[in-house]
Amino acid sequence: MNNFYKGGRGLCLLEWLSHLFKSKNNRSRTLFCFGVCFVLLFSNQLQAQEPRRDSGADGQLNIQPLQIGDSIPTALWDFAHTLIQSASGNKTIRLGDYSSKKLIVLDFWATWCTTCLARLPNLHRLAEANSSEMELIPVTYEDADKVARYFGITKNEKLQKLWPHLNSVVGDKLLKAYFPHTALPHLVIIRDGIVVDIPPSILVDSLYLSNIIANPPRADAHDKNVPNGDEKKTFFSKFSGFKQQESSAATRLDTVLQSRHVHYSNYPIAMLYRLTGCFDEVLTTTGLVVADTLFDFDLDFTSASRESTNPQYLDWCQRNLFCYEASVPASYDGQALKLRMKNDLDFFLAVRSFVDKRTVPVYLLKYNGKLETILSNKKQGMLVTDGTVYDRNTRERIKAPLSANGNANYMQRCRIKDVLDLLKQSFPGRAVIDETGITALLDIDLPDDCKDFAAFRDALYRQNFILEEGLRSLDVLVLSPYQSNRY
Repeated sequence: MNNFYKGGRGLCLLEWLSHLFKSKNNRSRTLFCFGVCFVLLFSNQLQAQEPRRDSGADGQLNIQPLQIGDSIPTALWDFAHTLIQSASGNKTIRLGDYSSKKLIVLDFWATWCTTCLARLPNLHRLAEANSSEMELIPVTYEDADKVARYFGITKNEKLQKLWPHLNSVVGDKLLKAYFPHTALPHLVIIRDGIVVDIPPSILVDSLYLSNIIANPPRADAHDKNVPNGDEKKTFFSKFSGFKQQESSAATRLDTVLQSRHVHYSNYPIAMLYRLTGCFDEVLTTTGLVVADTLFDFDLDFTSASRESTNPQYLDWCQRNLFCYEASVPASYDGQALKLRMKNDLDFFLAVRSFVDKRTVPVYLLKYNGKLETILSNKKQGMLVTDGTVYDRNTRERIKAPLSANGNANYMQRCRIKDVLDLLKQSFPGRAVIDETGITALLDIDLPDDCKDFAAFRDALYRQNFILEEGLRSLDVLVLSPYQSNRY
């Protein structure tokens, strides 16, 4: 369409030019106009030329994504990326500026990614500790205004301290084209100009960096998942331990091989059983999985699975997270696939899974105050964290007012079920039972750290809630060994 309008302008100019030539009284003016029209017409065409397709400028990019073992191309070394800010005063950055360093770490992030934000300060500390050999380059597709707005309103003290020192590429398209990804955070490790690793961010600690600086991994030791042109139709199921990648879940239909592929990576056993969908009536309510046999791993997330409080978090992941993968005929419907996964898990773990009523430890939530003190008169429900709330219209976090009690973390116009769900997420492994009897919409203040049980309990207590431990008889998912007397 652009070229159509350019051509239209050119035809109009030529038509006017022809009219002028036919005039007997405007010969000198005609020659002048011809020269002007010629310049305007062809200078317009020069300005309208599309950029090189491999230049990284606006326009269609023709870029071959880089994989482990690939060298960084010259065009990428030399490209000037826009920075949100820089202590040195630079407004752009080039990878080539740091080619003298052994390691360049690209950290793809966004303001809506809570995991990215939680790990960003630690990555900067690691970069400072290895500044002579490593350069950390945060990269986001978001524009500078969106990033600045978020850091201007967040109440997170670690991010507030980081902001003056944050030098991040913004408005990125080129780096994502070279290193495509569908989830954040996403890290790329470049050593001596070669992509040597694309690790999950939880792996990148001081030990990892010191090892990769001293002994770079062999590029041919990585599985690039390159399909074999002679691949035949194969059906299988596979259960394995922790993989060096972020947690992921995906299903894919192969219309060529007429197969359906599913894989879940890095989840605890309880979560894998939840993903089967075979026990939704129990796992969406109590959420409990118990074992009649002794396993040498945790069945579900625990307090030790919190990266922010456990220095041995990676060790916990390697011991307690698992992967499931299966390829089945395309004719399998959703229910058949769920049942296959459930049966596979039973087989690999040498157990039988079933629902049974058990007396188990739980958290009990009670209320003994005046209901009107927590009733909501607001028109909009929202969850506010660190003084910010996610705006679905702008797809960014925006500033939110403090609660009536001056808190930066709170739930507005929520139901008791929302509080129970947050407690379950914060303290997995136990059911949370509602004994408040409240059905109205509420405004509830939350602690600064929702993963701190004592802080959560105290925040609720100040609003006349009681959160205590107890025992209740509940339907739970039981994993029992094959030789159980039940069978």
